[in-house]
Amino acid sequence: CSRDWSSDVCSSDLTSWPGRTAANVSLTNNRDLAAISNGEAQVYREQAGVDAEGRPRHWVTSKTPIKDDAGTVTHVVTASYDITDLVRADESVRASERQLSAILDAIPISVVLKDRDRRYLMMNRATEKMFGVNAKDIIGQTVWPGRTAEQSEQAAERDVQAITTGHQMVYEENITGKDRDGRPIYWMTAKTAIKEIGRAHV
Repeated sequence: CSRDWSSDVCSSDLTSWPGRTAANVSLTNNRDLAAISNGEAQVYREQAGVDAEGRPRHWVTSKTPIKDDAGTVTHVVTASYDITDLVRADESVRASERQLSAILDAIPISVVLKDRDRRYLMMNRATEKMFGVNAKDIIGQTVWPGRTAEQSEQAAERDVQAITTGHQMVYEENITGKDRDGRPIYWMTAKTAIKEIGRAHV
């Protein structure tokens, strides 16, 4: 694409592309002009578009200006990398995470997830209801509020044991807790290490 916008050389070509709207053309032209005026490469992530057959696609697009010997921008090179498969994979993962979250929230059992540094990563609604806590106040913390130093140390030891052995550990808690209404509760706890490449959660 040349920089001679007064003749609409580029915009006349763009309007012939399948699926391109006036808004698409205007956005592309503005990005070309930004590369020309800045004289620097610009990288954008296209939110959506269609290919020659009208199928929805996603691209990462870069705009790179070409300069003459005097340093004046004469052309803009547009390079687009199709990331549709990556976007769809990401959407699929997010959908799976939403489904898993819905399942965990539907069961009447307290479920929490920590990383190997013992930071809380998630908890389901049953946990919030059982212990009268709010997940946003716990996520990222390493110590459960209201626990004594002895209780926290015991929980830490069991977390480490589950992570280092890789085996599920099931035991009856020897401490008494209270629900959000102040009633005493007793529970049996299972700690299971979740293995990933190079790390583990519990």
